[in-house]
Amino acid sequence: MKEPYPKPVVGPPRVLSASLWVFVVFLTIVFFLLTQDVFHSVKWQGEGLSTVDEVIAAANHSHNSLLRRVVLFSLGGFAVVSLLWRRRNPLRINGLLAHLIIFFLLWAGLSVAWADDSAMAFRKVVAFALLALGAAAVAERFSIRQVMFLAFVSCGLFLVVGVFAEIALGTFHPLQSGYRFCGTNDPNVGSWALATLLLTAVALASTADRHRGIFLATALGALGFLLLSRTRTSFAAFIFALGSYWSLVSSRPRKIAFTLSLISIGCLAYLVLGDEFVSGAWHGILLGREGPDTSTLSGRILFWNACLPYIAKRPLLGYGFDCFWTPQRVVEISYNAVGSNIAGGWAFNGYIDLVLGVGLGGAGVYVLALGLAIKRSIFRFKTSRNPDYAFVCSLLIFYCLVMLTEGISSVFSMTQFTVFALLAQLGFGNNPAWRLKR
Repeated sequence: MKEPYPKPVVGPPRVLSASLWVFVVFLTIVFFLLTQDVFHSVKWQGEGLSTVDEVIAAANHSHNSLLRRVVLFSLGGFAVVSLLWRRRNPLRINGLLAHLIIFFLLWAGLSVAWADDSAMAFRKVVAFALLALGAAAVAERFSIRQVMFLAFVSCGLFLVVGVFAEIALGTFHPLQSGYRFCGTNDPNVGSWALATLLLTAVALASTADRHRGIFLATALGALGFLLLSRTRTSFAAFIFALGSYWSLVSSRPRKIAFTLSLISIGCLAYLVLGDEFVSGAWHGILLGREGPDTSTLSGRILFWNACLPYIAKRPLLGYGFDCFWTPQRVVEISYNAVGSNIAGGWAFNGYIDLVLGVGLGGAGVYVLALGLAIKRSIFRFKTSRNPDYAFVCSLLIFYCLVMLTEGISSVFSMTQFTVFALLAQLGFGNNPAWRLKR
Protein backbone atom coordinates (compact mmCIF):
# COMPACT_ATOMS: atom_id res chain seq x y z
CA MET A 1 0.00 0.00 0.00
CA LYS A 2 1.25 3.45 -0.90
CA GLU A 3 2.02 5.77 1.96
CA PRO A 4 -0.04 8.98 1.99
CA TYR A 5 1.73 11.91 0.41
CA PRO A 6 3.25 14.41 2.82
CA LYS A 7 1.32 17.58 3.56
CA PRO A 8 3.53 20.62 3.04
CA VAL A 9 3.03 23.39 5.58
CA VAL A 10 2.26 26.86 4.28
CA GLY A 11 4.37 28.96 6.59
CA PRO A 12 7.93 29.71 7.61
CA PRO A 13 10.50 28.45 7.03
CA ARG A 14 9.48 25.93 4.41
CA VAL A 15 7.52 28.14 2.05
CA LEU A 16 7.65 31.76 3.14
CA SER A 17 10.92 33.65 2.92
CA ALA A 18 12.14 37.22 2.60
CA SER A 19 12.95 36.77 -1.09
CA LEU A 20 9.48 35.39 -1.76
CA TRP A 21 7.84 38.40 -0.16
CA VAL A 22 10.04 40.71 -2.22
CA PHE A 23 8.83 38.98 -5.39
CA VAL A 24 5.21 39.03 -4.20
CA VAL A 25 5.27 42.77 -3.57
CA PHE A 26 7.18 43.60 -6.74
CA LEU A 27 5.13 41.42 -9.10
CA THR A 28 1.84 42.52 -7.56
CA ILE A 29 2.77 46.15 -8.22
CA VAL A 30 3.99 45.31 -11.74
CA PHE A 31 0.83 43.50 -12.80
CA PHE A 32 -1.43 46.00 -11.08
CA LEU A 33 0.13 48.80 -13.12
CA LEU A 34 0.06 46.72 -16.30
CA THR A 35 -3.40 45.20 -16.09
CA GLN A 36 -5.59 46.92 -13.51
CA ASP A 37 -7.62 50.15 -13.53
CA VAL A 38 -9.46 51.25 -10.39
CA PHE A 39 -11.93 53.24 -12.52
CA HIS A 40 -12.76 50.38 -14.88
CA SER A 41 -16.18 49.65 -13.36
CA VAL A 42 -17.27 53.17 -14.31
CA LYS A 43 -15.97 52.85 -17.86
CA TRP A 44 -17.35 49.37 -18.49
CA GLN A 45 -20.82 49.17 -20.01
CA GLY A 46 -23.21 46.30 -20.74
CA GLU A 47 -21.53 43.21 -22.16
CA GLY A 48 -18.27 45.04 -22.62
CA LEU A 49 -18.48 45.21 -26.43
CA SER A 50 -16.30 48.14 -27.48
CA THR A 51 -16.54 50.19 -30.62
CA VAL A 52 -13.80 50.05 -33.23
CA ASP A 53 -12.66 53.54 -32.31
CA GLU A 54 -12.38 52.61 -28.63
CA VAL A 55 -10.32 49.51 -29.38
CA ILE A 56 -7.97 51.43 -31.67
CA ALA A 57 -7.58 54.23 -29.13
CA ALA A 58 -6.84 51.73 -26.35
CA ALA A 59 -4.27 49.92 -28.50
CA ASN A 60 -2.51 53.17 -29.41
CA HIS A 61 -2.46 54.23 -25.77
CA SER A 62 -0.95 50.88 -24.78
CA HIS A 63 1.75 51.10 -27.44
CA ASN A 64 2.69 54.66 -26.52
CA SER A 65 2.42 54.36 -22.75
CA LEU A 66 5.66 55.36 -21.06
CA LEU A 67 4.50 53.81 -17.79
CA ARG A 68 3.96 50.43 -19.49
CA ARG A 69 7.47 50.49 -20.94
CA VAL A 70 9.05 51.46 -17.63
CA VAL A 71 7.15 48.71 -15.79
CA LEU A 72 8.05 46.03 -18.35
CA PHE A 73 11.73 46.91 -18.40
CA SER A 74 11.71 47.03 -14.60
CA LEU A 75 10.36 43.49 -14.66
CA GLY A 76 13.11 42.43 -17.06
CA GLY A 77 15.85 44.10 -15.03
CA PHE A 78 14.54 42.60 -11.80
CA ALA A 79 14.49 39.16 -13.43
CA VAL A 80 18.08 39.47 -14.69
CA VAL A 81 19.33 40.45 -11.23
CA SER A 82 17.45 37.52 -9.71
CA LEU A 83 18.85 35.03 -12.22
CA LEU A 84 22.41 36.20 -11.57
CA TRP A 85 22.16 36.58 -7.78
CA ARG A 86 23.11 33.53 -5.68
CA ARG A 87 22.01 30.86 -8.12
CA ARG A 88 21.13 27.74 -6.15
CA ASN A 89 19.21 25.74 -8.73
CA PRO A 90 20.16 27.11 -12.15
CA LEU A 91 17.76 26.31 -14.94
CA ARG A 92 18.61 23.57 -17.40
CA ILE A 93 17.00 21.89 -20.38
CA ASN A 94 14.79 18.99 -19.29
CA GLY A 95 13.58 17.06 -22.30
CA LEU A 96 11.22 17.86 -25.14
CA LEU A 97 9.14 20.43 -23.25
CA ALA A 98 12.13 22.73 -22.83
CA HIS A 99 12.99 22.45 -26.52
CA LEU A 100 9.42 23.29 -27.51
CA ILE A 101 9.43 26.37 -25.29
CA ILE A 102 12.76 27.54 -26.75
CA PHE A 103 11.52 26.91 -30.29
CA PHE A 104 8.37 28.96 -29.73
CA LEU A 105 10.35 31.86 -28.26
CA LEU A 106 12.73 31.84 -31.24
CA TRP A 107 9.83 31.51 -33.70
CA ALA A 108 8.04 34.45 -32.12
CA GLY A 109 11.22 36.50 -32.35
CA LEU A 110 11.81 35.56 -35.99
CA SER A 111 8.25 36.57 -36.88
CA VAL A 112 9.43 40.19 -36.77
CA ALA A 113 11.07 39.50 -40.15
CA TRP A 114 7.79 38.72 -41.94
CA ALA A 115 5.36 40.87 -39.95
CA ASP A 116 3.49 43.61 -41.83
CA ASP A 117 4.40 46.10 -39.10
CA SER A 118 7.95 45.25 -37.99
CA ALA A 119 8.04 47.98 -35.34
CA MET A 120 4.84 46.70 -33.75
CA ALA A 121 6.10 43.11 -33.91
CA PHE A 122 9.39 44.09 -32.27
CA ARG A 123 7.57 45.83 -29.40
CA LYS A 124 5.33 42.80 -28.88
CA VAL A 125 8.24 40.35 -28.93
CA VAL A 126 10.27 42.44 -26.48
CA ALA A 127 7.31 42.69 -24.09
CA PHE A 128 6.72 38.94 -24.32
CA ALA A 129 10.43 38.22 -23.79
CA LEU A 130 10.48 40.39 -20.65
CA LEU A 131 7.42 38.55 -19.33
CA ALA A 132 9.05 35.19 -20.06
CA LEU A 133 12.27 36.36 -18.39
CA GLY A 134 10.33 37.26 -15.26
CA ALA A 135 8.64 33.87 -15.26
CA ALA A 136 12.02 32.15 -15.63
CA ALA A 137 13.36 34.09 -12.64
CA VAL A 138 10.41 32.95 -10.52
CA ALA A 139 10.81 29.34 -11.68
CA GLU A 140 14.53 29.35 -10.96
CA ARG A 141 14.22 30.72 -7.44
CA PHE A 142 10.99 29.28 -6.08
CA SER A 143 9.19 25.96 -5.76
CA ILE A 144 5.78 25.28 -7.23
CA ARG A 145 4.19 25.77 -3.82
CA GLN A 146 5.82 29.17 -3.52
CA VAL A 147 4.59 30.10 -7.01
CA MET A 148 1.11 29.09 -5.86
CA PHE A 149 1.42 31.34 -2.81
CA LEU A 150 2.64 34.23 -4.98
CA ALA A 151 -0.39 33.92 -7.27
CA PHE A 152 -2.70 33.53 -4.27
CA VAL A 153 -1.55 36.77 -2.63
CA SER A 154 -1.42 38.82 -5.85
CA CYS A 155 -4.82 37.72 -7.16
CA GLY A 156 -6.30 38.11 -3.68
CA LEU A 157 -5.07 41.71 -3.45
CA PHE A 158 -6.49 42.45 -6.91
CA LEU A 159 -9.88 41.21 -5.69
CA VAL A 160 -9.75 43.28 -2.49
CA VAL A 161 -8.81 46.45 -4.39
CA GLY A 162 -11.50 45.74 -6.98
CA VAL A 163 -14.25 45.38 -4.36
CA PHE A 164 -13.26 48.58 -2.56
CA ALA A 165 -12.98 50.42 -5.89
CA GLU A 166 -16.54 49.48 -6.88
CA ILE A 167 -17.90 50.42 -3.46
CA ALA A 168 -16.09 53.77 -3.53
CA LEU A 169 -17.28 54.53 -7.07
CA GLY A 170 -20.86 53.47 -6.37
CA THR A 171 -20.88 50.70 -9.00
CA PHE A 172 -21.17 47.74 -6.63
CA HIS A 173 -24.76 46.51 -7.09
CA PRO A 174 -24.70 42.69 -6.77
CA LEU A 175 -28.51 42.44 -6.40
CA GLN A 176 -29.23 44.50 -9.50
CA SER A 177 -30.40 42.64 -12.62
CA GLY A 178 -27.66 42.41 -15.26
CA TYR A 179 -24.89 43.39 -12.84
CA ARG A 180 -21.46 41.90 -13.52
CA PHE A 181 -18.57 42.33 -11.12
CA CYS A 182 -15.71 44.23 -12.78
CA GLY A 183 -13.47 45.34 -9.96
CA THR A 184 -10.40 46.74 -11.64
CA ASN A 185 -10.66 44.92 -14.95
CA ASP A 186 -13.03 43.66 -17.62
CA PRO A 187 -15.25 40.90 -16.15
CA ASN A 188 -13.85 38.31 -18.55
CA VAL A 189 -10.21 39.19 -17.87
CA GLY A 190 -10.80 39.68 -14.16
CA SER A 191 -12.41 36.26 -13.91
CA TRP A 192 -9.09 34.65 -14.85
CA ALA A 193 -7.53 36.05 -11.67
CA LEU A 194 -10.58 35.00 -9.64
CA ALA A 195 -10.35 31.42 -10.93
CA THR A 196 -6.60 31.37 -10.28
CA LEU A 197 -7.23 32.60 -6.75
CA LEU A 198 -9.85 29.88 -6.31
CA LEU A 199 -7.61 27.07 -7.54
CA THR A 200 -4.65 28.18 -5.43
CA ALA A 201 -6.85 28.61 -2.35
CA VAL A 202 -8.37 25.15 -2.77
CA ALA A 203 -4.96 23.54 -3.34
CA LEU A 204 -3.39 25.31 -0.37
CA ALA A 205 -6.36 24.55 1.90
CA SER A 206 -6.35 20.86 1.02
CA THR A 207 -2.68 20.36 1.90
CA ALA A 208 -1.85 22.95 4.57
CA ASP A 209 -1.71 22.15 8.28
CA ARG A 210 -2.05 25.82 9.25
CA HIS A 211 -4.19 28.73 8.11
CA ARG A 212 -6.60 26.38 6.37
CA GLY A 213 -9.54 28.52 7.44
CA ILE A 214 -8.05 31.55 5.68
CA PHE A 215 -7.67 29.62 2.44
CA LEU A 216 -11.19 28.19 2.62
CA ALA A 217 -12.72 31.59 3.36
CA THR A 218 -10.79 33.10 0.46
CA ALA A 219 -11.97 30.32 -1.83
CA LEU A 220 -15.62 30.92 -0.90
CA GLY A 221 -15.25 34.67 -1.42
CA ALA A 222 -13.53 34.23 -4.77
CA LEU A 223 -16.24 31.78 -5.86
CA GLY A 224 -18.93 34.31 -5.00
CA PHE A 225 -17.29 37.05 -7.04
CA LEU A 226 -16.59 34.66 -9.91
CA LEU A 227 -20.33 33.96 -10.03
CA LEU A 228 -21.03 37.72 -9.85
CA SER A 229 -18.73 38.29 -12.83
CA ARG A 230 -21.08 36.01 -14.81
CA THR A 231 -18.24 34.88 -17.02
CA ARG A 232 -19.42 31.57 -18.41
CA THR A 233 -16.15 30.40 -19.95
CA SER A 234 -14.04 30.97 -16.85
CA PHE A 235 -16.64 29.41 -14.58
CA ALA A 236 -16.98 26.28 -16.75
CA ALA A 237 -13.20 26.03 -17.13
CA PHE A 238 -12.79 26.37 -13.36
CA ILE A 239 -15.25 23.52 -12.76
CA PHE A 240 -13.32 21.25 -15.12
CA ALA A 241 -9.99 22.32 -13.60
CA LEU A 242 -11.23 21.74 -10.06
CA GLY A 243 -12.57 18.36 -11.14
CA SER A 244 -9.18 17.39 -12.55
CA TYR A 245 -7.45 18.39 -9.31
CA TRP A 246 -9.95 16.49 -7.19
CA SER A 247 -9.78 13.39 -9.41
CA LEU A 248 -6.01 13.25 -9.02
CA VAL A 249 -5.75 13.75 -5.26
CA SER A 250 -8.83 11.73 -4.25
CA SER A 251 -8.93 7.99 -3.72
CA ARG A 252 -10.90 5.75 -6.06
CA PRO A 253 -13.63 4.85 -3.51
CA ARG A 254 -14.20 8.55 -2.79
CA LYS A 255 -14.49 9.35 -6.50
CA ILE A 256 -16.96 6.52 -7.07
CA ALA A 257 -19.06 7.52 -4.05
CA PHE A 258 -19.14 11.18 -5.10
CA THR A 259 -20.08 10.35 -8.69
CA LEU A 260 -22.89 8.03 -7.65
CA SER A 261 -24.18 10.60 -5.15
CA LEU A 262 -24.17 13.33 -7.79
CA ILE A 263 -26.07 11.13 -10.27
CA SER A 264 -28.60 10.17 -7.60
CA ILE A 265 -29.22 13.79 -6.60
CA GLY A 266 -29.65 14.79 -10.25
CA CYS A 267 -32.13 11.99 -10.93
CA LEU A 268 -34.09 12.77 -7.75
CA ALA A 269 -34.26 16.47 -8.60
CA TYR A 270 -35.54 15.69 -12.08
CA LEU A 271 -38.21 13.33 -10.74
CA VAL A 272 -39.43 15.99 -8.31
CA LEU A 273 -39.12 19.12 -10.48
CA GLY A 274 -39.40 17.71 -14.01
CA ASP A 275 -38.64 20.11 -16.86
CA GLU A 276 -38.22 22.97 -14.40
CA PHE A 277 -35.04 21.29 -13.18
CA VAL A 278 -33.63 21.20 -16.72
CA SER A 279 -34.47 24.83 -17.41
CA GLY A 280 -33.14 25.89 -14.03
CA ALA A 281 -29.90 23.97 -14.57
CA TRP A 282 -29.47 25.56 -18.00
CA HIS A 283 -30.11 29.00 -16.50
CA GLY A 284 -27.43 28.28 -13.91
CA ILE A 285 -24.93 27.11 -16.50
CA LEU A 286 -25.41 30.36 -18.44
CA LEU A 287 -25.12 32.30 -15.14
CA GLY A 288 -28.35 34.10 -15.91
CA ARG A 289 -27.13 35.52 -19.22
CA GLU A 290 -29.55 33.93 -21.70
CA GLY A 291 -30.17 35.93 -24.82
CA PRO A 292 -30.10 35.90 -28.59
CA ASP A 293 -26.28 35.99 -28.53
CA THR A 294 -26.03 32.59 -26.83
CA SER A 295 -26.16 30.67 -30.11
CA THR A 296 -23.18 32.63 -31.46
CA LEU A 297 -21.27 32.69 -28.14
CA SER A 298 -21.79 36.44 -27.73
CA GLY A 299 -20.87 37.01 -31.37
CA ARG A 300 -17.59 35.10 -31.18
CA ILE A 301 -18.47 32.65 -33.93
CA LEU A 302 -19.12 35.55 -36.31
CA PHE A 303 -15.66 36.95 -35.66
CA TRP A 304 -14.03 33.52 -35.93
CA ASN A 305 -15.56 33.01 -39.37
CA ALA A 306 -14.38 36.45 -40.42
CA CYS A 307 -10.81 35.54 -39.42
CA LEU A 308 -10.64 32.31 -41.45
CA PRO A 309 -9.87 33.97 -44.83
CA TYR A 310 -6.90 35.75 -43.24
CA ILE A 311 -5.59 32.45 -41.87
CA ALA A 312 -5.89 30.89 -45.32
CA LYS A 313 -3.66 33.63 -46.77
CA ARG A 314 -0.77 32.98 -44.36
CA PRO A 315 -1.37 29.58 -42.76
CA LEU A 316 2.25 28.69 -41.93
CA LEU A 317 3.91 31.93 -40.83
CA GLY A 318 1.05 34.16 -39.72
CA TYR A 319 1.20 37.94 -39.56
CA GLY A 320 3.81 38.36 -36.83
CA PHE A 321 3.66 37.59 -33.13
CA ASP A 322 0.56 39.25 -31.67
CA CYS A 323 0.53 41.70 -34.58
CA PHE A 324 -2.55 40.75 -36.52
CA TRP A 325 -4.92 43.22 -34.90
CA THR A 326 -3.81 46.39 -36.62
CA PRO A 327 -6.33 49.29 -36.75
CA GLN A 328 -7.12 48.48 -40.38
CA ARG A 329 -7.91 44.81 -39.67
CA VAL A 330 -9.97 45.69 -36.60
CA VAL A 331 -12.16 47.82 -38.87
CA GLU A 332 -12.31 45.25 -41.68
CA ILE A 333 -13.17 42.24 -39.54
CA SER A 334 -15.64 44.11 -37.37
CA TYR A 335 -17.68 45.21 -40.35
CA ASN A 336 -17.29 41.86 -42.15
CA ALA A 337 -18.40 39.95 -39.05
CA VAL A 338 -21.34 41.94 -37.77
CA GLY A 339 -21.59 44.85 -40.19
CA SER A 340 -21.31 47.42 -37.42
CA ASN A 341 -18.90 49.50 -35.38
CA ILE A 342 -18.58 46.76 -32.75
CA ALA A 343 -15.01 45.46 -32.46
CA GLY A 344 -14.23 41.78 -32.09
CA GLY A 345 -10.82 42.30 -30.55
CA TRP A 346 -8.36 39.40 -30.20
CA ALA A 347 -10.80 37.09 -31.99
CA PHE A 348 -12.19 35.93 -28.65
CA ASN A 349 -10.10 32.77 -29.12
CA GLY A 350 -6.54 32.22 -27.98
CA TYR A 351 -5.87 29.47 -30.52
CA ILE A 352 -7.03 31.58 -33.45
CA ASP A 353 -4.93 34.46 -32.13
CA LEU A 354 -1.86 32.21 -32.11
CA VAL A 355 -2.47 31.00 -35.67
CA LEU A 356 -3.00 34.56 -36.87
CA GLY A 357 0.19 35.66 -35.15
CA VAL A 358 2.72 32.85 -35.61
CA GLY A 359 0.97 30.53 -38.05
CA LEU A 360 0.00 26.91 -37.70
CA GLY A 361 3.60 25.93 -36.98
CA GLY A 362 4.09 28.28 -34.04
CA ALA A 363 0.59 27.67 -32.69
CA GLY A 364 1.08 23.91 -32.96
CA VAL A 365 4.29 24.08 -30.94
CA TYR A 366 2.57 26.22 -28.28
CA VAL A 367 -0.35 23.81 -27.96
CA LEU A 368 1.97 20.79 -27.96
CA ALA A 369 3.99 22.35 -25.14
CA LEU A 370 0.84 22.87 -23.08
CA GLY A 371 -0.30 19.30 -23.68
CA LEU A 372 3.11 17.90 -22.80
CA ALA A 373 3.21 20.04 -19.65
CA ILE A 374 -0.15 18.62 -18.54
CA LYS A 375 1.10 15.10 -19.20
CA ARG A 376 4.35 15.74 -17.31
CA SER A 377 2.55 17.24 -14.31
CA ILE A 378 0.29 14.18 -14.10
CA PHE A 379 3.30 11.86 -14.35
CA ARG A 380 5.17 13.71 -11.63
CA PHE A 381 2.13 13.66 -9.37
CA LYS A 382 1.70 9.91 -9.80
CA THR A 383 5.43 9.37 -9.26
CA SER A 384 5.89 11.59 -6.23
CA ARG A 385 2.35 11.86 -4.83
CA ASN A 386 3.11 15.57 -4.46
CA PRO A 387 -0.27 17.39 -4.71
CA ASP A 388 1.40 20.55 -6.01
CA TYR A 389 1.67 18.88 -9.41
CA ALA A 390 -2.07 18.21 -9.36
CA PHE A 391 -2.51 21.97 -9.02
CA VAL A 392 -0.19 22.55 -11.97
CA CYS A 393 -2.30 20.18 -14.06
CA SER A 394 -5.53 21.91 -13.03
CA LEU A 395 -4.29 25.43 -13.81
CA LEU A 396 -2.97 24.34 -17.21
CA ILE A 397 -6.32 22.74 -18.01
CA PHE A 398 -8.09 25.95 -17.00
CA TYR A 399 -5.76 27.97 -19.24
CA CYS A 400 -6.31 25.67 -22.23
CA LEU A 401 -10.09 25.72 -21.84
CA VAL A 402 -10.31 29.50 -21.47
CA MET A 403 -8.32 29.86 -24.70
CA LEU A 404 -11.31 28.37 -26.54
CA THR A 405 -13.36 31.55 -26.18
CA GLU A 406 -10.99 34.16 -24.71
CA GLY A 407 -7.70 35.73 -25.81
CA ILE A 408 -5.94 34.77 -22.59
CA SER A 409 -2.74 33.95 -24.48
CA SER A 410 -2.54 37.52 -25.84
CA VAL A 411 -3.40 39.55 -22.74
CA PHE A 412 -0.95 40.17 -19.92
CA SER A 413 -2.35 38.82 -16.65
CA MET A 414 -1.21 37.20 -13.42
CA THR A 415 -2.80 33.95 -14.65
CA GLN A 416 -0.71 33.99 -17.82
CA PHE A 417 2.44 34.81 -15.83
CA THR A 418 1.76 31.98 -13.36
CA VAL A 419 1.25 29.51 -16.21
CA PHE A 420 4.54 30.61 -17.79
CA ALA A 421 6.36 30.21 -14.47
CA LEU A 422 4.97 26.69 -14.05
CA LEU A 423 5.91 25.80 -17.63
CA ALA A 424 9.44 26.98 -16.89
CA GLN A 425 9.44 24.86 -13.72
CA LEU A 426 8.45 21.75 -15.66
CA GLY A 427 10.71 22.40 -18.64
CA PHE A 428 13.81 23.89 -17.04
CA GLY A 429 13.54 23.29 -13.29
CA ASN A 430 16.67 21.84 -11.70
CA ASN A 431 15.13 20.85 -8.39
CA PRO A 432 14.91 17.07 -7.77
CA ALA A 433 12.61 17.62 -4.79
CA TRP A 434 9.63 16.38 -6.80
CA ARG A 435 11.00 12.85 -6.53
CA LEU A 436 9.53 12.32 -3.08
CA LYS A 437 9.80 8.92 -1.48
CA ARG A 438 6.65 6.90 -1.81
